[in-house]
Amino acid sequence: MGAVSLTPDARIERTADDEIALVCARGRIVMRRAGPGYRLAMERLAETACDLAVVAAQAGALDGEAAGARVVQQVGRLRELRLAGTAVALGGERAIVQTDGVSADEVAAPSGAVRLSRFAYVRRVGDSLALETPRSGRRTYLTAVAAALAATLAAPRTAADLARALGSTVAQADEVLALLAAAGLLEAADAPEPPELEGWEFHDLLFHAATRGRHHGRVGGTFRFAGRVAPLPVLRPPGPGERVALPSPAPDAAGPDLYLSLDRRRSARALGDAPVALADLGALLYRSARVLGTERPQPERLPDFVVSLRPYPGGGGVHPLEVYPVVDRCDGLAAGLYRYDPGEHALERVATAPERVAALLEGARATFGGAVRPAVLLVLAARFARASWKYEGLAYALLLKEVGALMQTVQLTADALGLASCPLGFGDADLFAAAAGTAYAAETSVGEILIGARADADGQAAQ
Repeated sequence: MGAVSLTPDARIERTADDEIALVCARGRIVMRRAGPGYRLAMERLAETACDLAVVAAQAGALDGEAAGARVVQQVGRLRELRLAGTAVALGGERAIVQTDGVSADEVAAPSGAVRLSRFAYVRRVGDSLALETPRSGRRTYLTAVAAALAATLAAPRTAADLARALGSTVAQADEVLALLAAAGLLEAADAPEPPELEGWEFHDLLFHAATRGRHHGRVGGTFRFAGRVAPLPVLRPPGPGERVALPSPAPDAAGPDLYLSLDRRRSARALGDAPVALADLGALLYRSARVLGTERPQPERLPDFVVSLRPYPGGGGVHPLEVYPVVDRCDGLAAGLYRYDPGEHALERVATAPERVAALLEGARATFGGAVRPAVLLVLAARFARASWKYEGLAYALLLKEVGALMQTVQLTADALGLASCPLGFGDADLFAAAAGTAYAAETSVGEILIGARADADGQAAQ
């Protein structure tokens, strides 16, 4: 093993007599002072798997010895960028390319029968299929001849089995298995799973790895849609529903000391059946979720990008969360589904069938395990494009961190108002989308908090 190839989505373009560019989904890498030998080497690596020493020597023969060393150096850089990797062939054709691939002296083919790890998955990347796992940061590209590889390895297979199934030699199958093993994609058919992996479910480890360093794209506030798509407004435009102005607490309204609220904060394990007062609901939303101010952080470069300041922190002030109170019992407010307008401190009624409101409340009660419906269910929904317009690679992770921050802020405020509260660990995003009339991928629920009267005078039912 040891052949090298650029990844299938990469191609080389000649941009000038002494300049070429590597073009891929992530952008362009311009290579200047590219002589004929250097250009030929890069073009060959984009077309097929090559022995790096051979192509470097050919570049050196045409352009001088330094060109060969430059080819080796450039391939090393492209490996670090996950744009080049180790390639192996099946049946005389390049079949897979593994980014950050390893050389033959670093890994041996596994002995005995192996199968794909339960953390392995296949997805489309550009015009190629990629086999990946959150257990490593490597990506394995499958060309057409190896498209059946993942299905073949779903059940235990030896190298001989794989060779027969894919029409290759056993030696080629050994190379394939060695690469897959090095990437953490395989497990021995007769060995128990490592104890540290037993508690991880596939989607949990995938989300963790993708947002904590094991990724192939850009990460951070890249503003990737700037100049192509307008950002969503900092405040969701009002809808056609009836609006209810909420009472605001007096600026000097007394409340318990913050440290006392932190010590007393509990998730209520029982709720009273008394209604919540409209003044308390208004104060809760005012203290925890209203907009305190807005600004344009980069007015020259991004004139349409506005951020907000709120009582709870949000990544970069983007604040993609919307609060939807689902009201069952609130003095002075009809039962139904509402959206909180944090700029105007008002509620906007959402037209929906009463049975959907009941289903949201009943689902929350069942998740909570309580005897009565919550007086109010606060559904936290996210306008995802608001987060992803700025952030790449971690938009959803930041969004969930914001959910936790808002939940804590709501709970501390609820304690100060003498209300019971309980964040929920599960909700039905499809049911919410149907009730609120939102598109699942455009504005989806990401958290829920129950609000109600305390079960007794001292709140001892809260834990």
